[in-house]
Amino acid sequence: PVRVGLTLRYNLSDRWAIESGVTYTKLSSETSLGNSANYYDERTTLHYIGLPVNAVYNIWQSRRLTVYASAGAMVEKSVSGGVRTDYFVNNDRINTMRSDISVKPLQWSVNAAAGVQYNFSRWIAIYAEPSIGYHFDNSTKIETLYNERPLDFNLGVGLRFTLR
Repeated sequence: PVRVGLTLRYNLSDRWAIESGVTYTKLSSETSLGNSANYYDERTTLHYIGLPVNAVYNIWQSRRLTVYASAGAMVEKSVSGGVRTDYFVNNDRINTMRSDISVKPLQWSVNAAAGVQYNFSRWIAIYAEPSIGYHFDNSTKIETLYNERPLDFNLGVGLRFTLR
C-alpha cells in the first residue's frame, strides 16, 4: 500500500500527546492467469480515506530531537475502486474490460510505532517512524491486501505539525 497523510499532534504534557489527522491509501494488486501466449492480466485498485488516532509517549527529547513511541487505531473508508482486465491471445491484447468496485464495510486497524523526529521549530518537525499494524476482518468479499495479509510493517516519513 501507498499511504500519505496529514498529522496533527496535541501535547498534553512534556511526555504525552495525542495525534490525529487524515490519510489517503492506495491499494493495488495484479493477477495474471493463463499460459505464455494466451492469458489475462487483472489490476485491482482501491482508494481509502482514513482517520487515525494515536497516543504518543516521548521517551527522550532535546530542543531539536524527539524519540517517541505511539499506539492507536484507525478507521478507513473505501471511496472508490476499479478493476481493469486485459485479455491476450497469441500475446496480442484483444480486449480490455473495466469495472468499478466498492468495499462497503469500514476497515478498522490498530498500530504501534517507534519514531524519531527532528524539530525545525516548536510547531513543525520531520519524522521517520517504523510501525506495525493489524487490519481486522471486515467481512468483505473483495480480496484486498488488508484481508490477505492483515499484519503489516510500514515506514512512515513526513512532516508533523504540533499544537501546544
